[in-house]
Amino acid sequence: MTQFETIPPEYLPRNQAIIDHTSKSAINRSFLSDCKKLFMEHLTTVIQVNTITLEIKLSYWHVLPGKKSLHPNRLNWKKHPQPLAEVSPDIWELLRGNNLPQTSAVSNYTTAVDDSDTNTAFLYRRMKFLKNDSNKDQNPYLITSNRAVEDFIEGTKVALDLQMKQASSLKKHNVSGKEDKALRSLLSPAITIKPADKNIGIVILNSQDYVTQCLIHLSSKTYIRVAEFPNSNIKRSVENVLVNFRNQLAPHRRLYQYLQPPHKHTTPKFYGLPKIYKPLNEEGIPPMRPIISHVDSLLSRTAHFVDHVLQPLAQSYTDYIKNSTQLIQILENIEIREEVTLITMDVVSLYLSIPQQECLKVIHSEMCKFSDLIIFDPNLITQLLQVNMNNNFFTFADIPFQQIEGTAMGAAFLPSIVNIYMSVLLKSFLSKRSDKPLLIKRYIDDIFMIWQKHHDLNKFVDDINSYHPNIKFTFTQSDSAVEFLDITVYKGEDTEKLKVSTFQKENNLHQYLHFSSSHPKSVFRGIIIEEATRYV
Repeated sequence: MTQFETIPPEYLPRNQAIIDHTSKSAINRSFLSDCKKLFMEHLTTVIQVNTITLEIKLSYWHVLPGKKSLHPNRLNWKKHPQPLAEVSPDIWELLRGNNLPQTSAVSNYTTAVDDSDTNTAFLYRRMKFLKNDSNKDQNPYLITSNRAVEDFIEGTKVALDLQMKQASSLKKHNVSGKEDKALRSLLSPAITIKPADKNIGIVILNSQDYVTQCLIHLSSKTYIRVAEFPNSNIKRSVENVLVNFRNQLAPHRRLYQYLQPPHKHTTPKFYGLPKIYKPLNEEGIPPMRPIISHVDSLLSRTAHFVDHVLQPLAQSYTDYIKNSTQLIQILENIEIREEVTLITMDVVSLYLSIPQQECLKVIHSEMCKFSDLIIFDPNLITQLLQVNMNNNFFTFADIPFQQIEGTAMGAAFLPSIVNIYMSVLLKSFLSKRSDKPLLIKRYIDDIFMIWQKHHDLNKFVDDINSYHPNIKFTFTQSDSAVEFLDITVYKGEDTEKLKVSTFQKENNLHQYLHFSSSHPKSVFRGIIIEEATRYV
């Protein structure tokens, strides 16, 4: 019979170090993180098969005394996998816990469990999620003897051994020596390698030309150079907002902790994607699409949270479409009973053209108007959004900059706030007109319209371009066919129905992931399904 001993919750913080009061040493890595690090370093194939099972088990069971670290010389990523014969002992040593600290880490708070069937006395923590009121007073932190977990470890070793044998035939080099040498020869500071914009190839640029083009963009009034990156100010801004709404976030304790600025973070980086489909300048250099990477930055968590909250609202407007497939479904149900013109519109530099304060007011107003679609206080979302937009700092070539105009480039919430802002703008413009299009649909800043010929199109174009001082549109019109996103919409023999076909840009190199690439099979299946869907 399993015996349980209760430990006060404050002494068992989830996924944090446990201090050994006898040895005065800290356990720096949990069992799960050590497993994941070892797996990622050596056993990519084993991850795919076993990680799900391990995470399910280990989300309930955590070894309190754990290894302080794995072999220090094996913690860095290696290009070639370690021989499987060397991996198995490491995993087995980790699972068995040889030379692990004894249970004195919690000896002041509980009695160690003695099990004669094992070399080391273990303590495991089980997290119970209480689902009904009858158990609400139970302590969710429990200590149990290790027999059941030892059985799981034995079973895990068998499963790992089996998977490693199967993986041995899959771990082959997929890059030849000549290819590897050629790739290494490209590691030169004199050249810069970037993917082309719209994923149509790889571009190799002279580094000086690349830096010059990026600095030309950064010299506009949209950006300013700053003396240093204000990490402490950004942290304080986020913390102040969260403190103000602490009572509202009290039922969401994990969310409150998640939204705190992370201790380990990266500095947002600016880079450019060459637009090789655009005209080159006098030096033969293509223009750049500016990108700011906010991955794992101080504001990345709040940005993802804001995006999650705003998505239902952003997708609720009548002009919104998720992709070209949704537009096709709409066109199938439309009958054209009069002469029409097909039109596509594009907003010029939309992300940099939206005024920040106006955008914040629009977002807040729409959240209050459609409160049933917003699961948190609109004031909280607005303030977090304001912190992100007012603190859009980044670096380029180790030089700190700040974006002071337009929306926060590269932020996770950018598509959502742009969708809301553009929907409100178009709705406001069209509400004042009698000559409305037969159909208007929008994908972020790309707009498709069916226009009735008896209306004055030129006046419509002039009016919409003068409606907002910052938002300007480019137009393309045709009586027969237009390209929109990845489809061509055209008039077929049946004049009452519009037809569609797949559209490919002329400079599309049709570059797809090679099947010998070391990617999960699900990635290859996804590519096939996606391409088949586009053409069918």
